[in-house]
Amino acid sequence: MTVIINGDTGISAPGPSIIETSTTDAALRITQTGTGNALSVEDSSNPDSTPFVIDYNGNVAIGACSLACNTYGSNNVALGVGSLSRNTYGSNNVAQGYRALYCNTSGYSNVAFGPCSLYFNSTGYNNIAI
Repeated sequence: MTVIINGDTGISAPGPSIIETSTTDAALRITQTGTGNALSVEDSSNPDSTPFVIDYNGNVAIGACSLACNTYGSNNVALGVGSLSRNTYGSNNVAQGYRALYCNTSGYSNVAFGPCSLYFNSTGYNNIAI
C-alpha cells in the first residue's frame, strides 16, 4: 500500500492503526524528500512542545529544545531538554541529559551522558563525558 499525503489528505481511523507484515522488507518506510521532519510523534497537544522527532537528516530529538538550531548536522541523537540545542553543523553526536552538549555548534563524534555534560564543548570532537 502506498499513501501519498499532500495538503488535506491523510489517514484517520476510529481505533488504533496497526501495521502487520511478515516480509523481509520494512513494515513502514517514510521517505522525506523535503527539509521537514520525516517523523514527529506528539501527545494530545498539537503542536507539541516536546515531540519525538526524526528529521530529514536522520537526527533524533526527544525533549523541548533538543536540536533546536540544527540546520546541517546529521546522525545526531539528543535526549533531554536542551540537549544539543545550539548544534548547527555537528554530526554523529550523542547527548543524553538536561543541556548535554548544549553549546555544541560544529563538534562531531562526541558522547555526553548526564546533566550539562560537555556543556561548553562547541567545536571539539571525539570527546566522551559521563
